[in-house]
Amino acid sequence: AAWRERMGTPLGRQLYPLRAMTSEWINARCRNWGLRMLRTRGAEKCKILATLHAITHNILRAGQLRAALAVT
Repeated sequence: AAWRERMGTPLGRQLYPLRAMTSEWINARCRNWGLRMLRTRGAEKCKILATLHAITHNILRAGQLRAALAVT
């Protein structure tokens, strides 16, 4: 219900397509890396795994951005 209310506003409709550029593709990338179902128990261990995936993503993305800057 809260999501529907947000999407009913002009700002919500403007921001929703930006999800594809930010959060949706990183979720797909994590699934491709095997982060479908966590094989650990406990919130702390799950948080550690998610943090490792985030760090890996950030390092790889930084390398891509540096390479793109070197080309231009």
